[in-house]
Amino acid sequence: MIRTAKTKEDALAVAATCVDLVLEKPRENAKFNINLLATALREIIKCEKERTP
Repeated sequence: MIRTAKTKEDALAVAATCVDLVLEKPRENAKFNINLLATALREIIKCEKERTP
């Protein structure tokens, strides 16, 4: 899901969903959701680096 994000906006949408999941049910799959959020943020940074000359 995250690795196939083509744009920064796609990755931001995934990150926002992860934040919602962590806040909604912090004890359920917390480690997974936080790792997913970290991956989404890395993808956003990667998109920004590719865009910046």
